[in-house]
Amino acid sequence: MSNSLRLQDRIETLIAQTLPPLRKTRHRNLARLLTGIYRAEHVHLSAMADELSGPAQQTSKTRRMRRFLNNEEVEPGRWFRPVAQMLLRKASESGRLRILVDRLELSGKRRLLVGALAYRRRALPLWWRVERQTGATGAELQASFLEELAELVPPDAEAVLIGDGEFHSVDLLERARQEGWAYCVRLHADTYVRTDGEQTGGKQVWRECRALDPAEGEGRYVQDVRIAKSRDFGPVNLVYHWAEGEEEPWRLVTNLSPGFSVVRLYQRRMWIEQLFGDWQEERFHLHQTRLYEPETLSRLILGLSLVYVWLVAVASYVAGARLAPARGPYRSSRSELSGDWASVDQKVSSEPRAASNAIVTLLLKTVR
Repeated sequence: MSNSLRLQDRIETLIAQTLPPLRKTRHRNLARLLTGIYRAEHVHLSAMADELSGPAQQTSKTRRMRRFLNNEEVEPGRWFRPVAQMLLRKASESGRLRILVDRLELSGKRRLLVGALAYRRRALPLWWRVERQTGATGAELQASFLEELAELVPPDAEAVLIGDGEFHSVDLLERARQEGWAYCVRLHADTYVRTDGEQTGGKQVWRECRALDPAEGEGRYVQDVRIAKSRDFGPVNLVYHWAEGEEEPWRLVTNLSPGFSVVRLYQRRMWIEQLFGDWQEERFHLHQTRLYEPETLSRLILGLSLVYVWLVAVASYVAGARLAPARGPYRSSRSELSGDWASVDQKVSSEPRAASNAIVTLLLKTVR
């Protein structure tokens, strides 16, 4: 049996263990998609087809994958939900979940909104939205996206939402509060803030949050603040951190106790950039896909996300790492698991059974 066929066989077993029951043909076609993505290290359908075993011509294999990606019965959210829920359930057993949100733009007016679980200087994809749009996501979309994310989280779990300045809308923060989540989000420099009770001449004093910036190399914590003059949202806390050599400070809004622990939380936001890097130039070249319809591209992201979670599990297995959310101080944007993808590939090729079992371990036993 060829390596490709052996890997596909193990992936079919893996799908049966972790995804909802699927029709046999969809089960097999999903396994082919995952095998093609992994072996080709590319999302071009023709490149994936070249890596699949069988007597069919490349054009025939490519058409089969295209039909699968265009199939309206393939539901990315429903199929990936059990994987996301198991990751979150097991991770919540060791404490607060760190949920990262960010936007990824592809050429051709394609925008992805992605939620991910922070894990060892990387991020495990949990949920996504694909749109034919460019530019920043709006407050309404962000709030509805958070509502969908929250449905995946165990009801008794603690979670903190972490996002950059694009995600500082009051609608999103209010939704997080309604869900019982903590949040740690960067503010724009011109966001208006005021401290509770501060008045001048009987009027509330609003100022741009940059007016409270500390000196370079220093930090500042401000409690019981209200933000957004038009919404008067609060009370919240502000955490400022200006690292030496940076052009400006981080201005963070949070409902957690202000302190440097909030800065450490926000540092984990960069881990989702590692995910995006792996999806694109560093591994799978998602930015080169020619799929433009949101539903079709979302099905490709389903395959890419399943492969990625699996590879991170195998990387942890190779490294002998305990699959637990990293809790130490942030030191660099480089992932602990990025050390040697070649070792991961060798394990997948030489021991496909052990490699495929690694994700079952990740999902069912050892994410803590």
